[in-house]
Amino acid sequence: MTGVGENTVLAGIVRLLDRAVAESRAWRSLPIRWRAFHGSLLILTVIVGATWWWLEPGQAFGIMLAVLVVTCPCALSLAAPTAFAAAGSHLLRHGILLTRGHALETLAKVNHVVFDKTGTLTYGKPVLQRIVTFSDMDEERCLLLAASLEQASEHPLRKVS
Repeated sequence: MTGVGENTVLAGIVRLLDRAVAESRAWRSLPIRWRAFHGSLLILTVIVGATWWWLEPGQAFGIMLAVLVVTCPCALSLAAPTAFAAAGSHLLRHGILLTRGHALETLAKVNHVVFDKTGTLTYGKPVLQRIVTFSDMDEERCLLLAASLEQASEHPLRKVS
């Protein structure tokens, strides 16, 4: 495929990357999640502090402070973009281009992946892998019957050799 200027494949990839940068759905919802995170963090810190106050009162303050430092939202706000960039770079090295900001977040919720069975994703053109007959008719007869049925067809798969 060839093109000039805005019609090239490279220009299309640049447009996809521009859209990915402009789209910030995942980042817009972070402040709402952080409020819940802060509340949970404070409750956890109080529970840890109370437990250590009961076990060893001299260590309680230091451990409560360590919980707050380790779970600091500032560190999280620095780590999240770094993790997203590293994941995007890793995927790009494996031939996967992220075009939407929420793709990684959505990918974590995927249960099933469905690919078409024509082989277009793996070979670039459909390839017959196997013939399964559901009657006593042999494979060769089934192929001849299928070929005769598609003689007048305009479907692109008819043209595959």
